[in-house]
Amino acid sequence: MDTSCMEPVVHSQLLNNRVREYLAESYQKGIKIILKHPKQITPLVNSGVLIPIKNSETYLIDTLWYSYPFLTPSAKKLLHTIGKQFQYKVKNTDLENTRIIVSSLLRTTSSIKRLRRKNRNAVRYSAHLHGTTFDITYESFDQSKLISRAELESLKEILANVLFELKSKNKCWVTFERAQNCFHIVSR
Repeated sequence: MDTSCMEPVVHSQLLNNRVREYLAESYQKGIKIILKHPKQITPLVNSGVLIPIKNSETYLIDTLWYSYPFLTPSAKKLLHTIGKQFQYKVKNTDLENTRIIVSSLLRTTSSIKRLRRKNRNAVRYSAHLHGTTFDITYESFDQSKLISRAELESLKEILANVLFELKSKNKCWVTFERAQNCFHIVSR
């Protein structure tokens, strides 16, 4: 079969998990209490249930207006894996050392309430409440040089390819969120 004229696979279009597919398991694998306020986070960090998330060589934490920089250990490991695999795929290109940008992490019911005032699509009973979930933007990446529109689209699909591979290995659920310009990722 001649594949020279076949359209390339657009992985972002294949990332379409829905809340009903992952919410129960997110609760089972994540924190068991529903956090109402950020002051409830500290005891979970002290007991090792949640881990602080900081900038790394493979990802940058964006300004978090509606979430807090904490994840469960398994979700942090997944984020690290995504960052490393993304870096591997851009190695030896003009976009080498580009970092992904994490735009949302752990939420509380109070932060969701604030978010819902701005974003009516935000889900009240979100997997972000369990510490198993994070969002990675695809509208910007951390790079020292100016990124063209074509390069941005290429980086988005490289990230989508990494996520598709991990989803195929049952490491996560992923939703390509067009309205929020991010990939919504839930650790499995």
